[in-house]
Amino acid sequence: YKGMLKDVLRYYYYQRQGDLDENYAGECARNDVTPDDYTASFESDSSKTADVSKGWYDAGDLGKYVNVGSIAVSDLLWAYETYPEQFSDGMSDIPESGNGVSDILDEARWEIEWILSMQDKSSGGFYPRVQGDGKVREIKDGNGCTTDDTACAAAALSEAYISYRDIDDEFADKCLNAAREAWEFLERNPDDIVAADVYEVYDDSMDRLWAAAALFRATNDNK
Repeated sequence: YKGMLKDVLRYYYYQRQGDLDENYAGECARNDVTPDDYTASFESDSSKTADVSKGWYDAGDLGKYVNVGSIAVSDLLWAYETYPEQFSDGMSDIPESGNGVSDILDEARWEIEWILSMQDKSSGGFYPRVQGDGKVREIKDGNGCTTDDTACAAAALSEAYISYRDIDDEFADKCLNAAREAWEFLERNPDDIVAADVYEVYDDSMDRLWAAAALFRATNDNK
């Protein structure tokens, strides 16, 4: 199954936002199909923009979603933590191969860095998604920052802290700080704030529990 495992990991590389170099992507090479992700506008205010590049496309519609992306990150990080010997540096033949870090962690980081960019720095909450085909790209914030997406991000970023703290402590601390700020947002907003029209989660209790458990594991803080 080694070949299959490599193919599964490479799937994430093919889903990356940005250019796919022919040296790594072969016949799937392409130029960036969403260049406006570097200056995406907000649905609520088109004059306001943010750099929300990187991350993985969720599907052929080129959407990037915080909640399902966080779940995918968690799956990769748990796979590495459980079976580290199965995931080596260079196994995926991606641009980061050969940097001394397991390729599965390099790939997860591509999504984590995008998730971090979706955090509202003033509130600590997370916007749910970026969507739009081609150059028309928007940060969908119709309901502002949402509690389900914020909880998912807090959980994945806490797990990221555990996975990267012995590799890149500065990056790990950035993830943990963002997760703490996300938890404070959840505390200030005990009722669900539901994302508009896609992945509408009306009961966020499971993801709040996930966030709390992951943060406790990362910090040993009884809070």
